[in-house]
Amino acid sequence: MVQKHFPTWSFILVFAACMFSGCFGNDKIVGTWINKEINDTMIFYEDGTWISDYWTTGSYTGSWTKSNDIYRLSVCGNNSTQDSGIVMIDGRNLILERSWVEFVYVKN
Repeated sequence: MVQKHFPTWSFILVFAACMFSGCFGNDKIVGTWINKEINDTMIFYEDGTWISDYWTTGSYTGSWTKSNDIYRLSVCGNNSTQDSGIVMIDGRNLILERSWVEFVYVKN
């Protein structure tokens, strides 16, 4: 009887382990976020990269890292990497804090 149900139980255990370890890339930041006030779209990818299309200053690419529930964004350009802000997620809102201003994005 145990051998008969072993494949089913092993599948359930592997599935449960993946759910708790993040195998399915379920990080809250991954996806498309929109700020209609400044006409900006930010897309965050599972591989730790992001792109943004600002209507006033053009497109940016960079990387993101996570520590506790705070994300740090970096922008790549001109042979250097610069800090681009801190992101927190509050429900369906992504809050991008820069030194002088705060932008709120909504998950698309």
